[in-house]
Amino acid sequence: MVQRELNQRLREARKHHKDIIEQTFMSMDSKKLWDSMKAITNMNTTKKRLTTDDDLGKANELNDFFLRFENHDFSVESNNVMGTILTDTSFITK
Repeated sequence: MVQRELNQRLREARKHHKDIIEQTFMSMDSKKLWDSMKAITNMNTTKKRLTTDDDLGKANELNDFFLRFENHDFSVESNNVMGTILTDTSFITK
C-alpha cells in the first residue's frame, strides 16, 4: 500500500518536472532556457582554481615533463617519416 502510493507520487512528480521543462523549452525566453540547460547538465559556472600544497614543486614537475620533448632531437624520426611520405605513392589512385 505504501509502496503503491510512493510510486504514484513519484510518477506525478516526474510528470510535473517534465511539464516544467517542456514549458521552459516552449517559452521564448532564452535566458531561462539556458539556465535550465545549465541546471539539467549540472554545469558549474564558477571556475575553481586548482591549487596544491607545493605550487613550486608542481611547476617544476610539469616543466620537467614538457622539457623532455626539447631534450630529444627528433630530426632523425622526422626525416624518416618525411622520406616515407615522399616515396610512398601507393595511396595515390589514378
